[in-house]
Amino acid sequence: QGLFENSKMGMSDSFQRFKLTHKWLEIVGEKIGSHTKPVSYYKGTLYIQAESSAWMQQLVFMADPIKKKINQFLGEEWVKQVRFKLDDRA
Repeated sequence: QGLFENSKMGMSDSFQRFKLTHKWLEIVGEKIGSHTKPVSYYKGTLYIQAESSAWMQQLVFMADPIKKKINQFLGEEWVKQVRFKLDDRA
C-alpha cells in the first residue's frame, strides 16, 4: 500500500481510483452514491457518471462539497475538478 500511495508514477493514481471506487457510498453518502459512480480520472479531473440528466443538473451545484469529501477521504488534494456525465466514457 505504501508503495502505491507514495509512487510518483501512475500506479498511485490507479490505487487512489481503486480506493475511491470501493468506498464511493461511504465517501459521498448513500443518497448521492446510489445515483452516481466515478468512471475516470485524468490529470486532476474526476469524471462522475450520473444516472439521469436531472441528477447531473443537481450534482453541478454539489461539485465543490463532493470534491472536498473525496480529497478529505484520500488525505490529499487529488481531485482538482469534478465533471459529470451521463455515460461511462471519459
